[in-house]
Amino acid sequence: MTPGAPKESFDLSHKDRKYFIDHATYNCPFCNRGNVKYSVAHTFDFWWTRNKKCYVYIVRCSDCKFESLHLSYYNLVRVRNDTLGYTQGFYSPAYEHADENEDKKAVPLSHKDGSPMEVDDAIFHKQPTAFFTIDNRIPEVIRVPLNEADNCRANNFLTGGSACLRKAIYELLRKQEIPSQDEQGNSIDYDERLKRLKDQLRHVDSDYLDALKIIKGVTSDRLHEDSWEDFDNPTLKFLIETTKEIRKGAIERLHQTGRAARSHRDSSGDAPCSD
Repeated sequence: MTPGAPKESFDLSHKDRKYFIDHATYNCPFCNRGNVKYSVAHTFDFWWTRNKKCYVYIVRCSDCKFESLHLSYYNLVRVRNDTLGYTQGFYSPAYEHADENEDKKAVPLSHKDGSPMEVDDAIFHKQPTAFFTIDNRIPEVIRVPLNEADNCRANNFLTGGSACLRKAIYELLRKQEIPSQDEQGNSIDYDERLKRLKDQLRHVDSDYLDALKIIKGVTSDRLHEDSWEDFDNPTLKFLIETTKEIRKGAIERLHQTGRAARSHRDSSGDAPCSD
C-alpha cells in the first residue's frame, strides 16, 4: 500500500445529488454539468414575515452562464475573490453572518443533532428545482412527484412530501407492472407487491427494496384521511433517495435486456446486411 493512502475507498457519489458541492463548484441544472464552477451573481433580502427575513441568491454557472434562484432564511457567508472582483460561492459547510454587519464574525450552521449543515440544507427553495438530481430516464410520472416530495421536504412540509412520495411509489409499482389486484379482483397486500418487485429486480440491492416496507397505504391511488402517518424529515429524505435508486436499477435492467437481445440478434445473423 502506498504510504499515506487511505485504507479503504470512499463513496462520494452523494455529491452528484447536491446542488452545491463546495465554495467553488456545483451541479448546474441548466447545462446538466456536474462539478462545474459557479458564482453568486446577485443577492438581496426582503421580509418574509414581520419577524423573519428571507435572503435571495442568484447563482450563475461559469459554463452556460444561466442563473438560478435560491431562497434561505440565513444570511449565508460567501467566499469573496477580491482579485477577480466577484463573490465566488458559499462556504461549505454553511456559515451565516452573526448580524447584518457582514464584517462581523461568522457562525457555523448546524442541525439539531449538532452536525454541520450543508449549503443545500440551508436553502429552502430553489428554481430550477433539483430536477437534475433525478435521472432524466426516470419516467415523468415518477420523477415529478419525487421532485415535489423533495421540495416539500426542503420546506419541511412533511404531509405534502409524504403524499407525493406515496404517489411516486404507486407509479413505480404500476410502471413495473406489479398488479394491485389478483385475477379474482382481490387486493394484493403491499408487502406481497414489494416481494414481487424484489423478484423482478434481483440485481438491485435488497436493502433498498426492504426499506420501502416503511411506506404503507399505496395500494390505491387515492389518499385517505388517517390511512397513513407523515414521515419525519430524515426518513422522507432517505425514502426519496431509495426510490430513485430502485427506479434507476429498473432502468438499467431494461438496458441490459435490450443489449442482450441486440447481441443475440447480431450473433444469429439477423442483423441487416449492407449492400
